[in-house]
Amino acid sequence: MSARSKANSASRRATRVIGHPDYATVERTIVERNDELLERYGAHHLGVSKKYRKGNRLPDTCITFYVKRKGKDVRAPQIPKAIELVYDGGTRGRMIATDVCAIGQREPRAFLMRGGNLVIASDGETGTVGLVFRSGAVDLILTNAHVASDPGAPPDMIRVKSAGAIALGRVTCMDDLTAPLIWSDAALIAVQPNSVAPQQFNGIPLQLVGCGDIASNDPRQFFYVAGGSVLALRWRGFMPAAVPITVDGFSLRYAGFHMFEVTAGQCRPGHSGAVVFCQSANGPIATGLLFGGIQSTNEVWVFPVRLCLKQMGVDPDSL
Repeated sequence: MSARSKANSASRRATRVIGHPDYATVERTIVERNDELLERYGAHHLGVSKKYRKGNRLPDTCITFYVKRKGKDVRAPQIPKAIELVYDGGTRGRMIATDVCAIGQREPRAFLMRGGNLVIASDGETGTVGLVFRSGAVDLILTNAHVASDPGAPPDMIRVKSAGAIALGRVTCMDDLTAPLIWSDAALIAVQPNSVAPQQFNGIPLQLVGCGDIASNDPRQFFYVAGGSVLALRWRGFMPAAVPITVDGFSLRYAGFHMFEVTAGQCRPGHSGAVVFCQSANGPIATGLLFGGIQSTNEVWVFPVRLCLKQMGVDPDSL
């Protein structure tokens, strides 16, 4: 080891800087301290990244402060070289390095989240964004409860991937998947204000005009958006009583859902949470929330979306 490497290693031990902390810990630190750090140091936003020095990417993970301008003439407190990490249960006296990146004077513009975008839970499991909508000043995403968390486990931070960017969100309401009989599998996730394109879908020029119902023997053609594709559906049946289904390794009992066959496209894991819609005279209307199915027979299982929204305390007629 060179003298410089030894010096850097000794310095890191002295300041207890962790070079490769768990990403969930770094994300928690940012989420819990975000407002405080932005206000204190005058940054525009914070992120998890690798550290750069003179244009070279280093292996260490850091929290990057994105500022509009940097330099000695900027009137803001100097950003520290490291800040304390926040673990599940509190701090442990361990630090993470910081970095500073100038983004210029222009405000970044979001690639707004839409239905069909990817949802990533804290355990790495994936699902699909169903509805995106705005309620007052809050931007919300509707997906499945089993996407947000395993049955019986409290939800953690949720990531939503849109056009390659990752946004963090928190579950504000979630169905209880430990109930003896499950009539709705839904979760609401709150994301940063002005980060969704209300009632729109990823990759298709459609915007929902409202919410509707699904009837037995419904003759309409239905669709959902997931994984960058539009899948077409046809009604097959309704399940009014308990049906066993395996969710994240748990055997649960679901009831009150519709079965659809996929007539164009192939259903697959990760499509859970997608909103099912159909066309009306005024435009597309949301009718269901997809939660599962059987991949080998290309069929999906769907709860009525109006019921799911009501379970989340949302009036479906307000969308």
